[in-house]
Amino acid sequence: MSEYLQRPVQTLSGGQEQRVAIAGALAEACKALILDEFTTFLDESDQLLPIDQS
Repeated sequence: MSEYLQRPVQTLSGGQEQRVAIAGALAEACKALILDEFTTFLDESDQLLPIDQS
């Protein structure tokens, strides 16, 4: 994710924006996350990544 740190949001693809949003949500210290179709814009290879690491 560090490769996205210095990039303007407008230069990110839809999938990259989604990954940043997921990472931000997971970084919050909340007790529950409600995610609806959170893998929609991810590449096929990345769609299982958030699930595998939960």
